[in-house]
Amino acid sequence: MYENRSNFIFPLIAQMTEKGIRFCLETGASDCGIVIFDKEGEKELSRIPFESSDRIGNLYCKTVSGFDASGISYVFYINDELISDPRATGFAGGREYGARPETALKALVGTGEFDWEDDKTPFLSYEDSFWYLLHVRGFTKSPSSGVKAKGTFSGIIEKLDHLSSIGITTIELQPAYDFIEWDDETGRINYWGYKEGFYYAPKKAYSYSGDPAKEFKELVKALHKRGMEICMQFYFAPDYPESEVLEILRYWVVNFHVDAFHLMGLNIPMRLITSDSLLAGTKILSDHLENVNFEKLKKRFKKRVVGFYNDDFQYPLRRLIKSDEGQVSECLSMLRSNPEDFGRINFLSSYRGFTLMDMVSYDRKHNEENGEDGRDGSD
Repeated sequence: MYENRSNFIFPLIAQMTEKGIRFCLETGASDCGIVIFDKEGEKELSRIPFESSDRIGNLYCKTVSGFDASGISYVFYINDELISDPRATGFAGGREYGARPETALKALVGTGEFDWEDDKTPFLSYEDSFWYLLHVRGFTKSPSSGVKAKGTFSGIIEKLDHLSSIGITTIELQPAYDFIEWDDETGRINYWGYKEGFYYAPKKAYSYSGDPAKEFKELVKALHKRGMEICMQFYFAPDYPESEVLEILRYWVVNFHVDAFHLMGLNIPMRLITSDSLLAGTKILSDHLENVNFEKLKKRFKKRVVGFYNDDFQYPLRRLIKSDEGQVSECLSMLRSNPEDFGRINFLSSYRGFTLMDMVSYDRKHNEENGEDGRDGSD
């Protein structure tokens, strides 16, 4: 029955092999398959069903020949419904930011060749790092940014010399994998991206050139040339498969040379991630470190790779900035605290509360006009 076992190679993304293009779909349905379109995603070229011989458990994998991977796009069908590949590495065509897709997004095969030259990660220790958290679109979208490629990965590249000049060593991107901005439940645009997404694909709306994979790689390469690092935020729902989380992180390290990940969600498989040999030199940030075997981790890698954001630091520092009394000793105590097993990132501002501008503009929270009636953010 399983004559096509050679197709079951991880990660389960669509990719070229010696025999053709390998497609994979996870479903329990029997009526399912692949729909091939032209590269623009406008003209259907072929509809290819999955056979029982393509299936192990609830996973179908099939190699299709006769198509040029660079000249097609595709979706899957399950019964009468067309669906986008959840493991897509890129998408065809252009879509307006914030628009609600009328049909399944057509995926592309592969991300193209890229010359990394002698690129390598700087791997800066936590104590020598100065992190800057940013939203790719928001960072340079304003006309005041002064960049050409506003709201994109290329726009960040234009700002790297400035970031480096003020001492930034690591930039952390809020979700920069592709996701549908429109939220049907709220009827609004999900600006931040903390939702289910296409975790293998750099976000196309953040690409100035229309080639987000290449543009993201250029950003990483430009950072590394300056001795700077890149950290990516990922949000995973509590029921997201743990093994898939691991495959996603591996993919971004191998294919995009990402230096660090900030993992968000209630069921992050930290023990699995920190025991993986490929990720041994990758910084992993999470709020859930209770399952990490630090003794085993130190034997495998001498430097601290695991870390977390220290929420408690921002409150005494904010009070200190306001000139409240009795805050100096508490701030100094937190600054001196440097755990042996994990990194602690002390921060003043994030997307969950005050901006840096707020810190020197107000002495209390003013969120009256955002529809949250002051409930959002920390005081």
